[in-house]
Amino acid sequence: MLCGNRRKRACEIAGIEVLPVIIRELDDNSAAIAMVDSNLEQREKLLYSERAWAYKVKMEALNHNGVKSDMHSVEVLVEQTGESKNQIFRLIRLTELINALIDRVDAKQLAFNPAVELSYLSQTEQTAVASAMNKYEAKPSLSQAQRLKKMKQSGELDIEAIDNILDENKKAPKPDKETSKYKRFFPAEYTPRQMESVITDLLRAWQADKIACVCE
Repeated sequence: MLCGNRRKRACEIAGIEVLPVIIRELDDNSAAIAMVDSNLEQREKLLYSERAWAYKVKMEALNHNGVKSDMHSVEVLVEQTGESKNQIFRLIRLTELINALIDRVDAKQLAFNPAVELSYLSQTEQTAVASAMNKYEAKPSLSQAQRLKKMKQSGELDIEAIDNILDENKKAPKPDKETSKYKRFFPAEYTPRQMESVITDLLRAWQADKIACVCE
């Protein structure tokens, strides 16, 4: 079954035993194209990974079906999807990502452009990136991902380099106006968040004492 799996399942649940169907004779490549077209047309919002694999499968099927090259098959996709050639090729690059990274792209925990750059790393290097992201609770920026790619191309990329880039210190946030005016009451090394936490605790204690006095 190329199209309508969910509708078939819904009918099974509803107890409908006979369904209208269209039967066509297709070779493997034509079947793959029909399946991809159905998914792209009927689903309102596809995940990045779903679009990436759909485009990849269709390009390969078109090539096997007599289209001469990737450049010709991508022109068919451009016409059918409205995507630019560059965007289609960049989306297909996502199929080179390991699951731990493509899942983050789908969950919007890793931006599309850095993900494309990371797709040029080996699976071992990508695994190290995913591990460093967990370790440092970091998302590679586009510039960081480009640096990782360049280091890969020059043969300089290793696990230590990946860790160092993902562990880069971010600029300390500027204190907001509410906490900066109380800065003189705190040690110099206190961050705005620490100051806010102390002030909040003191206000809660003051509020509790005030309520206790009213009750008495």
